[in-house]
Amino acid sequence: MIGGMSATTELENQWPLLLASLPDGLDLDATARQAGLFQRVRAIKNASDLLRLVFAYAVCGQSLKQTVFWAESQDIASISAVGLYKQFRQASIWMEHLLASVLAEETEAPSNVQAVRVVDGTHVNRRGTKKLDQRVHLALDLASLRINRVELTDYKQGESLRRFPVGFGEWVIGDAGYAKRPALWHVVEAEARFIVRHNWQSVPLLQPGGEPFDLFAALAAMPDNVSGEFAVGIGGHPTEPGRVFAARLVALRKSPEATETARKRLLSEATRKKRTIDPRSLVAAGYVLLLTTIDKAVLPADKVLTAYRFRWQVELAFKRLKSLVHLDDLPLQDQELARTVIYARLLVAVLMDRLMRRILPFFPSETDDLDPPNVAMARANAASADDPHRDRWTDRGTRLAGKAFSQQAATR
Repeated sequence: MIGGMSATTELENQWPLLLASLPDGLDLDATARQAGLFQRVRAIKNASDLLRLVFAYAVCGQSLKQTVFWAESQDIASISAVGLYKQFRQASIWMEHLLASVLAEETEAPSNVQAVRVVDGTHVNRRGTKKLDQRVHLALDLASLRINRVELTDYKQGESLRRFPVGFGEWVIGDAGYAKRPALWHVVEAEARFIVRHNWQSVPLLQPGGEPFDLFAALAAMPDNVSGEFAVGIGGHPTEPGRVFAARLVALRKSPEATETARKRLLSEATRKKRTIDPRSLVAAGYVLLLTTIDKAVLPADKVLTAYRFRWQVELAFKRLKSLVHLDDLPLQDQELARTVIYARLLVAVLMDRLMRRILPFFPSETDDLDPPNVAMARANAASADDPHRDRWTDRGTRLAGKAFSQQAATR
């Protein structure tokens, strides 16, 4: 949608549909006033016009001066570039509220579908520099492939499962960045379940009796080409150091090629950061190591590995956001204005997704019966976590796979 004046023409064409995609009953003017906007009479008459201007600037790639010219040509507002800049800076809280209101409608799952979310984070930075500015934390509902939670922080704030509210029985899937004991306790105490990539340095494991678990001795005893499973305990409760919860460690030896690639990546990073690498990290690089609190009777070891492979769907979501709305490209020096731009781009992406989901049922696919959930699940089961062709799956096939997995989880 980004692309100068042609993009603003497209915005005008889609504007009524974008407004219709907002939640029913959402009062733009009231929410804008609650966010501190329109406290005095302004050149911009109402919240709907302000939202159009924010989208024109943030999503259509307009400069402030171009947005001012466009606003006057469309008889939306007569305002200076400085005045518009001040309005946009003040709009970040409002844009955050609008995005949260839209996402609140994306969190309800059908009764026959287990709530399974995959989470990840990505950083965004200013154009022409490698300096990190903001980090976007995102949760994706696996059954529908809808974004249902977003948090924006500065780049120093790391990934954590504590950023995402979890409910009873929900499953959360994350990479090694989420393998931190306080955050895992957050999920356990909510009576939810998790699958995360194990980080052997940040999550020390215990035997069921409380003694330290010798991870590398256990890995050395594993046969090739067969997944292994070990009962472990995890401590590190934030306020009660003696507490331990039970978990499962699922391990699978990688192929020689995948092992070599992982080790080269570790050595390259160590060289770049001028660090000495722990030899045990090179050993661990030869395995896929997953921690989960899902019961074995519900999800056997091979299915845990399958479930984790769905995690790349959130990576593809970020990839689409960066491609379609240039999420990672901020031509700004002002942090508060950057937040407004990021929230606006995320909001447009979510609204367009909602719009497409409303339209597509009127155009049934000729292949509706060629890609049933069991076929999609087989694709996911066969795919490697590092499959270079994974993004060639059709959106529909992947959504069916995710929904099939969630339905299977709900019936366990």
